[in-house]
Amino acid sequence: MAGMANRFRRDRTVIFKVGERELHVVEYRRDGITGQENIYVDGNIVLRSVTIAVRRGLRVFELFVGDRETHAVRIEARRLPVLRGILPTTCRVFVDNQLMNTYQG
Repeated sequence: MAGMANRFRRDRTVIFKVGERELHVVEYRRDGITGQENIYVDGNIVLRSVTIAVRRGLRVFELFVGDRETHAVRIEARRLPVLRGILPTTCRVFVDNQLMNTYQG
């Protein structure tokens, strides 16, 4: 039964780098069972959120990363409204309003 739970859990981790001279590592994690979403910058938690209900399947997180070289980061996590726990999450990462990457899984 544990294998079945793991198959439907759908945890999501997205890791990306921000900056050129002042490099930072940003990590988005979502727990597929509890719905808890955390964002880390350089290993330090900067946002902790628990999703109770999501309207239209989209969660948007915005933060600024860096001290001398500051960048606006936006993470869009979209799950389909039907079968949310089973179907994959799509994460789009924007840095300074430029789409950097799309992650599916």
